[in-house]
Amino acid sequence: MSPPSRQDVLAEIARRFPSEARTAVVKALNFYGAKPSEPERERVQLAILELSHGDAEALRRLVEEAKRDYRSVLRESGGAPAEPAVVAPAAAVPRYEAEGEPAWSYWFIGMCLFIPVFTVGGTIPILVGLGGAEWCWRIALNSDTPRRRRVIYCAGVVLLCYSLLILVLRGLALV
Repeated sequence: MSPPSRQDVLAEIARRFPSEARTAVVKALNFYGAKPSEPERERVQLAILELSHGDAEALRRLVEEAKRDYRSVLRESGGAPAEPAVVAPAAAVPRYEAEGEPAWSYWFIGMCLFIPVFTVGGTIPILVGLGGAEWCWRIALNSDTPRRRRVIYCAGVVLLCYSLLILVLRGLALV
């Protein structure tokens, strides 16, 4: 038996969902299989469609479950993964990566937290620095966005914080 194809997935969507909901279903299903850590895309998507029983909300929940562990969705549907998932030994994975916090984010967070130190305190610099650090931290943890884009966003946040600080200091100097 050949592996399922994209056409099989689209045919199953057409069979289970009304035409006005199909575009949203395809978009929701496409959240699974975009990353290399999400194998057997069509097979898992067919299992999700089977388990959803035509319910769009159940489909979204199953996509999220598959993103966490695709094997659980395959087991629920009565199938088994074609190959066991490869799990890296704990010693090979750095602590910050295992927890989902990328190491590069510390540089941007540190640059934001340096603002109150650089200005020797003050309410506005403290708020700008802490706000920028938290914003960078949230951006860095968003694994749905590609890393390159997250780095660019964090750099933009740091530039925005320093620009805001310069504007505030210039405004205070004029007063």
